[in-house]
Amino acid sequence: MGTNLESVGLTSLEKILKGNVLFLQNPNMCYIGESEILWDKFEQNTIEQRFFTSGSYNLGNCINEGRVCDAQCQQIGCWGPGPEQCVECKNRKIGNKCVEDCDYENG
Repeated sequence: MGTNLESVGLTSLEKILKGNVLFLQNPNMCYIGESEILWDKFEQNTIEQRFFTSGSYNLGNCINEGRVCDAQCQQIGCWGPGPEQCVECKNRKIGNKCVEDCDYENG
């Protein structure tokens, strides 16, 4: 609560077993998704668990400042800037990086 976070960087997150997700008073935060779709993927009990933001980000400002998910990320969202921060890749993944296509001739 109340930090200068700009992104959450939870690339290793697999599940949220109990409790809610809260982002409070983090006005510089972007990349956390404009809906609960991102968080539903990780919550164990989507009926009882919730995602809340208050004073944490303004999607319009994030878009205007270019602080949005990389083009290689699925619409579900990302944890921060760059193709290494995608929750899911739109096309392919090499190592921890989402890419448009594999270029087998050039490695």
